[in-house]
Amino acid sequence: GTAAFITRRDAILNSDFETLLRKDVRIESPEFVSQCYEWLMCWLLKQSVAQMEEASKIGLDTFTARNNCQVYRARDLSRAYAEYYALESFRSRCARTDVKEDLRPVLFRVYLLYGMWCLDRHMTTFYAGSFAKGSQFADSVRGTLLRICGELRDSAVAIADALAPPDWVLNSVIAKSDGRLYENIQSVFMTNPGALERASWWKDVIPSKLKSKL
Repeated sequence: GTAAFITRRDAILNSDFETLLRKDVRIESPEFVSQCYEWLMCWLLKQSVAQMEEASKIGLDTFTARNNCQVYRARDLSRAYAEYYALESFRSRCARTDVKEDLRPVLFRVYLLYGMWCLDRHMTTFYAGSFAKGSQFADSVRGTLLRICGELRDSAVAIADALAPPDWVLNSVIAKSDGRLYENIQSVFMTNPGALERASWWKDVIPSKLKSKL
């Protein structure tokens, strides 16, 4: 199953960022993203169990204990698993033979972009669990994220067209699906709060009238 790695949780929790580097796992690889997520989920699972056991020792009822655990541990675990499943599903789909070879580099960059962005969102947890020490892990993830953004710049429009997200998701005045570029820009300018009013700072750009001392 998708969570089969749980059976190796002890070995996974004994590894860290330095271990991956010693094993020559490239940062810009699916293996790096996958192994980081496996450690993250194993650590969050361990912390969730520990928090539930601690709550039981101090006499909290099951309902309250689960609610407290949900706030920082179980919620993050659920989100991490959802992200991991999405990444693994995307990765396996792109590996199928019906995917054109000229599309694979772009699809890999999309995978890596989402993977690094998600890892960056969990950065605090990686350091709290001692998976990483120092700035190298954060610098590597964020540096890769910025580089991939630059590499995808030329393909951004084509990717957006292929995904075809609704206008409210894309949130771009000049990229709405109706194709009415200038009308949409004019509408935003005219309907923006305060667009037809005098700016609050107008006095700052008017030369003040100095009174003569004579």
